[in-house]
Amino acid sequence: MDAYTTEVCNEVMDSMEYTPGMSLDDMVTNAPCLGNMKCTDALVRCLEAEGVKYIFGIPGEENLDFLESIRVAEQEGRIKLILTRHEQAAGFMAATVGRLTGQPGVCLSTLGPGATNFSTAVAYAKLGGMPMLVLTGQKPIRHSKQGQFQIVEWMLG
Repeated sequence: MDAYTTEVCNEVMDSMEYTPGMSLDDMVTNAPCLGNMKCTDALVRCLEAEGVKYIFGIPGEENLDFLESIRVAEQEGRIKLILTRHEQAAGFMAATVGRLTGQPGVCLSTLGPGATNFSTAVAYAKLGGMPMLVLTGQKPIRHSKQGQFQIVEWMLG
């Protein structure tokens, strides 16, 4: 972890204010510390700073920007995306990383059903005391022609 990455992560986290229903883009719109860096690039940097080496998951329309940031990091040998056939497999892989290393395992899915497919793995990790970070794609309701179809707001502590 270099000083720049630490500084970016600390400034981004300090400048973010979250309210329910707010998208990640909304959170960082007024974060001047990012400069020309995309929010997803900053997120990848923060994950790297926390020791994340692998992200397990499935690509989807709502996480394409993040996947592009991961692709660039992967080309530079910094982090690796492991594709799975089902979100539940990605979730159990992330939970297992948490169990074996003590570092958070990270899994990624698209919105709605993709996110809910993590439920069993999240319960397993929580009951087993395994650190795990679940990232899902999402779209703001105001951009959806279908109302809240496939939009799930959930956060576990």
